[in-house]
Amino acid sequence: MKNLLVWGTGGACESFHRKYHDIFYSFFDIVGYIDTKKDKQGKYFYNKRIYSPEQIHSLEWDMILLCTVNRTYQDEMLNFLQNMGVERTKIACFLNCEGIGLMRDFIFEKYKDTEDGEIQSMLQYIEGHELSVFNTELEKKKKSYKVYSDSDYDDPYVFIDDKRMYYPKEFLDIKTTPFVYDIYGEQSLNSPHLYVPFGTNIQNNSVIVDVGAREGNFSLKYIENSKKTYIIECEKAWCRALSKTFAPYRDKVEICNAYVGKTDDGKGRTIDSLIKDSVDFLKMDIEGAEVDALKGAKRLLGESRAFCSICAYHNENDEKNIKTILHEYGYTTEVSHGYMLFGWDKNFYTSLDIRRGVVYGEKFPVKE
Repeated sequence: MKNLLVWGTGGACESFHRKYHDIFYSFFDIVGYIDTKKDKQGKYFYNKRIYSPEQIHSLEWDMILLCTVNRTYQDEMLNFLQNMGVERTKIACFLNCEGIGLMRDFIFEKYKDTEDGEIQSMLQYIEGHELSVFNTELEKKKKSYKVYSDSDYDDPYVFIDDKRMYYPKEFLDIKTTPFVYDIYGEQSLNSPHLYVPFGTNIQNNSVIVDVGAREGNFSLKYIENSKKTYIIECEKAWCRALSKTFAPYRDKVEICNAYVGKTDDGKGRTIDSLIKDSVDFLKMDIEGAEVDALKGAKRLLGESRAFCSICAYHNENDEKNIKTILHEYGYTTEVSHGYMLFGWDKNFYTSLDIRRGVVYGEKFPVKE
C-alpha cells in the first residue's frame, strides 16, 4: 500500500472518488488533500485533513495526484511542485488519463521479466517520464494554433494549412484557451495511435470513411485529394462544427450524425446502411464500439478493398476481435508500433494490460 497525497478538492476530485474509489483504494492510502483556498485548509474532505501547498514536504507520501480539469491550474501546480524539488515521476495528473500515472510501480512489477523489446522500450521511457496513454516520445513540435472566433456566440476555429477547423463553443472557450497545441501530435510516425502508418499513402480520388471524426483533423488533412469523404460523428455539437469546417467542400463531403453499431435500430445505424460506395480508406475511432461497427459493415468489408485503420485500445480484447473480423473478409492485419495504457477503461486498473493502439487491415488481390 502506497501513500497518496491529492491536490484539489473540487469537481475533478469528486469525479475521481466517484469513478475510481474502489479501484484505487486497493492500491493507495490517501494521507490528505492540498488546497490553495485558506478557508478550506485545516478542514476535512472524505475524512482526511486539507493542507496548504507549503505543507507538502512535512507530509509522508509516495505519489501526488493533481486533481483538476483545468490545464492552466495543472501547469501552475506542476510548476509549484517542481520548484519545490518534487520529481516529475512522483506526480500524476488527473487530466492525463485520469490518474494512470499512479500505476507506474505496478506496471513495472507486472512486466519486469518481459523479453518483448517494445515493452522494454516502453518501460525504459516511462522510467524518466510521467506514465501516460502513449508512453513514447511523440514527435511534438509544440506547434501552437491560435484560436479565433467571429463573435462570442460563434463556434471558435483554428487555421490548419490555411483551412479553418471549427470546435464547438461548448468544448472550447476562447477566453480560457487562446491556443491549441499539437493537433497532430498523436499522429507522429512513432505514435501507437497513428492512423496512416509509414509507407501507406491515401491515393488521389480516394473514397474515405472517417468514423468518429470529432474535430475532423484527419479528414481535413486529406480532403483536397479525396473523391468523396464520409464523416460519421455521434455528437451533434461536433457535427455542427464539422459542417462549418467542411463547408468549402460540401460537394464531396457527407456528414452523418449517427451512432454506428451492428444493427439498424432506434439507437444506431450500420455502416452498410450509411455508405453505399466502394471505399478506399476506412478509419474508425469510436470509444470502444469498433467491434460492433465492423459487424455492421459486412457489405463494405466484403465488396471493398479499403485500407482499414481501426482503433483497438478502448477494450481489453479489441485487438483480437478486430483482427478476427477482418480476417473473415480476407484482410491481412498488422498493428501500430508500441503500446498504449488506456486508463479511461476502468477494467485497466485490475488487469494493468498494455494494448496496441490501432489494427491495420489490407486486402490484397488474389494471385492468378
